Amino acid sequence: MSEAIGDIFNTGKIVQRSLFEQSSGVNSANYEIIKRAIVIDVNRDISDDSLYSLRKPPYSIKAAIIGEDSQSFGEDPTIALYSWYKPLMSIHNISIPEVGEEILVIRENTSVNSSGYWIGRVNDSSKVSKYLARDYARDTNSNLRYGFDFSVDQLNRTKNSLQPNNALNTYVIPAFLGDVIQQGRSGTFIRHSFDPNSNRRLGVLELGLLESRKYKNSDNIATIGKTRTKTLHMRGELKDIGTIRKKTNVEIRTEGPFSDGSFQNVPVNIDSTPKNFIANIAEEIYNITNSEDSQRELYREVLGEKLEEYQTELNEKISELIDSIDEFVNTTSEFLEEFLDHKHVLPEINIQLPDKEISFTESFRQPSRLVPAGERTININGVPITETIDTPVGPKKVTKFVGGQTIKVRNPPRLINGRIKTVTKKKTIKFDEITIGGEGNKRVTTSPTTTQRTQFISDNITDLFKKFRKSGDDILTLTTKTREFLSKTQFIN
Repeated sequence: MSEAIGDIFNTGKIVQRSLFEQSSGVNSANYEIIKRAIVIDVNRDISDDSLYSLRKPPYSIKAAIIGEDSQSFGEDPTIALYSWYKPLMSIHNISIPEVGEEILVIRENTSVNSSGYWIGRVNDSSKVSKYLARDYARDTNSNLRYGFDFSVDQLNRTKNSLQPNNALNTYVIPAFLGDVIQQGRSGTFIRHSFDPNSNRRLGVLELGLLESRKYKNSDNIATIGKTRTKTLHMRGELKDIGTIRKKTNVEIRTEGPFSDGSFQNVPVNIDSTPKNFIANIAEEIYNITNSEDSQRELYREVLGEKLEEYQTELNEKISELIDSIDEFVNTTSEFLEEFLDHKHVLPEINIQLPDKEISFTESFRQPSRLVPAGERTININGVPITETIDTPVGPKKVTKFVGGQTIKVRNPPRLINGRIKTVTKKKTIKFDEITIGGEGNKRVTTSPTTTQRTQFISDNITDLFKKFRKSGDDILTLTTKTREFLSKTQFIN
């Protein structure tokens, strides 16, 4: 312990202070209250056993205290008899270190056997992602680096599946004085800050996913800048968070009554009016409900101004179509009146068609005939009769057949169908002469004479055809815009 310059030249003062400390039970020797240690393992078990949780609650850390604990005498320090340290801070809000990182440890008293608690990772880097013990001296031998023979790099690799991406470097985010920040190792963050552009320094709540880069301090904006995703709560104007603007930034508001009792419609720039707003920023945003009557598919949200533009343009095209139909009705009316008023005589037309010879065929069947089929021989067996006759050797039974004969019977005649015969015939058709119109048969149906009215009808019909064609093309073009007022990035169910 270094002594004050006054004690060196006044040794009596040293004796006086020593006697006072001894009488008061105070030992003047210096002790390290907070120690540095290397994380060997972390207890991730969640148990209902109260005795187990008392001795080693969740997130307790097995650690080797630098300069105090002995060597592990092997490459695997996890089996060495290092002590477990409970978390000092509340487990409601805790930052768990990675294996191989350096933490601060404090004990209940100066005895090495007293219960200890870990406080948190040593803050000796701008990174919030992985920073192993004494990483600034990583090219130095481990014994010289932190006093143990094991490698923290190898130790850290044993827990790769339980730790964030080792290749991801996440740095602390910018902050104003007085900010409250929570930041994860993989780019998540929550920032409680204020708007520097507001005279009242109103609060700003910002949270989301950071980009893979270092963020620099910027003292003239309310947020940390562009992120992968972000939810922002603040009071201000939309321009305070970027260059994006509302599609409709002017609305008409009615003000009055004035002294003469009148009211006026005044345009107001709604972008320049500070508001309490929530901004959600991401590539796609989903609003999902899990109620029983909700659907399993997400629908694209409607973009209001685009729908309004579509409906306005559709109304204009329908109005043009109605005007064209109105003109068509008027032109048709003129045409009918002209048609009914016009009378003319059809000139004589004589139609004489030549005779026409046609050929056709007829098919018929010749009569059927019967042909004799010859005779058939039929044998009829006799009836057996048994008689007893006398023989020199005595009576003997003899069987005879009586009544058997052979007869011939004529077969029925065979029917032969007649053949089908086709005959070609010719016939001549004679046409009568046809006469239409003329003096003997007047017809008032000749083509109308071109007049100013008929020319008006012809021109109007041509113009109407063009208008109808244009209206049809416009409506077809308009139908292709029906999906433009659906958002490509915001979905609801």
